[in-house]
Amino acid sequence: PAVLTETLYMLHKQDDWPVKEIKIITTSHGADVINEALFSYGTKEKGGFYQLCEELKISPHDIDVQTGDNLVGVTGPDGKPLSDIRNSEDDERMATAIQHAVKQACANPERRVFGLLSGGRKTMSAHLMAAMQLFGRLHDRLIHVLVSEPFESIPDFFFPTSEKRLLNSPYSNHYADASKATIDLIDIPFIRLRSYLEHQINFSKSYLEITAEIDEKLSTAGSYPVQHLLIDLPDSSICVNGLSNRIAIEARPLSVFTLFAVLNRLHGKPREIAWGEVIQSYEYLSLLHLIYRTIKMGPQPSNPSEYQALNLKEFRNEDLWSHWSYWRDHEGRPCKNDFSTKRSQLLAAIRDGLHSLSLQVSSEHLLQINNTPNALATLHKVP
Repeated sequence: PAVLTETLYMLHKQDDWPVKEIKIITTSHGADVINEALFSYGTKEKGGFYQLCEELKISPHDIDVQTGDNLVGVTGPDGKPLSDIRNSEDDERMATAIQHAVKQACANPERRVFGLLSGGRKTMSAHLMAAMQLFGRLHDRLIHVLVSEPFESIPDFFFPTSEKRLLNSPYSNHYADASKATIDLIDIPFIRLRSYLEHQINFSKSYLEITAEIDEKLSTAGSYPVQHLLIDLPDSSICVNGLSNRIAIEARPLSVFTLFAVLNRLHGKPREIAWGEVIQSYEYLSLLHLIYRTIKMGPQPSNPSEYQALNLKEFRNEDLWSHWSYWRDHEGRPCKNDFSTKRSQLLAAIRDGLHSLSLQVSSEHLLQINNTPNALATLHKVP
């Protein structure tokens, strides 16, 4: 129980205050021990929590904490509080309770969360750390408390007192002065996955559902060596796994590749698309033209002058690829075009560029093509 008062003492001393709420996750046996040691009141000696509040000159009512009958252990499958963690089923119930508590606490943007690893079974600390890694935010902390000898083995020690207080050690005939105790509050470094995954995964799901989705993403990433791809339109190039790994690609082939990548972003996931679908869509052709024009002439200013607007109009008129009639005759049948040539140039540029960079990446990692005799029906996908 003393790890709670020791931690509160150090947070107050380090000016990490106020502490507004304490969430205790324990068993029925743990609840009994905590109530007796920390929250007893009106007996010969007040519990350690109330002693600390008097020492720090704070009101115990300023901290929301479960005490007495409100402090209950995590329930087992029979609906009764667990008395201990003695098998995998008990551990699963405790893990779920810890995961839910951390998830709920970290969902409040107004609060900073401190996960305390001290106390309880080792598996409880392991589950707490795993939950903090998944749900913890950049300003949350994972901490562990250590107290100097012999005070960690003295049941009546709760914090270093300002005045001399002699405590009897049950393992020796000597007394120890509580005012001489020292406490270290250790910050445990942990990987905060939430900041990286929050825009990729729905964090309203359960812990097990989220971890399963992360496992799937990691297994996919393991077989997909392209971790970062930058398309630099003004420079007419792409960068694979770092800005120094640059591959130059001509404007028209690059506009094709960029269109497929942009459609991925618009749909939220990689998708297969036939070129025939592109040329039958005014929106897709307009987007393709905008990409091509940006590569050739740079981005359009937010407030173009009359000359610049005219220039854009003339550019669109000269860009045959932006016109549906270039791809189909008046009866809607495919016309001859140079798309297949530009696609071949794109593949050649990617392959030659990757070869010169000596990356463990193949062209299939950047562009997958399911060829058919009909060029317009061939499926393309940027993974």
